[in-house]
Amino acid sequence: MRVKNKKTGREYSILNKDWENMQKNQTNRLFSIIDYDDKIDTLDIGCGIGGSLGWSKRVFGWSSFMGIDSSESDIKQAINYGYKKECFIVDDIIKFDFSIFPKFRYSTILHVLEHIESEQDIENIINKAISVSDEFVFIKHPFFDGDEYLKEHNLKFTWSDWVGHPTHIGKDMLTKILNKTGLQYVIGFVNEIKDSSFDLIIPYSAPIDTLKYDKVKHGKKKFVEFDGNIFHETYAFINTGCKNWEKLIKTKVL
Repeated sequence: MRVKNKKTGREYSILNKDWENMQKNQTNRLFSIIDYDDKIDTLDIGCGIGGSLGWSKRVFGWSSFMGIDSSESDIKQAINYGYKKECFIVDDIIKFDFSIFPKFRYSTILHVLEHIESEQDIENIINKAISVSDEFVFIKHPFFDGDEYLKEHNLKFTWSDWVGHPTHIGKDMLTKILNKTGLQYVIGFVNEIKDSSFDLIIPYSAPIDTLKYDKVKHGKKKFVEFDGNIFHETYAFINTGCKNWEKLIKTKVL
């Protein structure tokens, strides 16, 4: 299916042709992001296989959604998990024109920005999310601010040298980008890690793209008790018009 942006005349693929035979028995009406009158709850930017959709429904709640991701295979997997196929767009989130979208209540960017090579592209994606969100934008990604501290102890996070993580977006970079928006925001960290026994902390000498600590493969790991400065994830709330902001930022985003 293709839809046309009424403003620019540009057409977009929502579903590739080989998806036409998928879910033949579906009875719900075809979902058109151009002519849909009701506000859609959430936009999941870089939705992948749908895990982030499940997370946002549990934490923030939604009854309707749209997801966009460049990976057709990931979106097919999300559909296999039971999400409606007409709620997805296969396209590059960097190049995609978000003006095609209606307004959403909120949008999420979950474990996406670390995969983006350019800081400018990261900034652009965040600004696109802001432009289509009536209440807030929520961002979450791996914690990178402890990289140097862990290195001093001959340790690292598994994700710190994954090939797929070209940008270590820490608090300073995120603050720099969000300050430019002129909007109210909060940056925080979740899931404090008490010591190096955490299985996603590995010896610094472990190979790149390691998924978790393996004593046989990686040898003995130095034990270090941390002093409250090491976490699992970094997050940010951006206020785009939320009336219950103080309540929102207290949400448990584990």
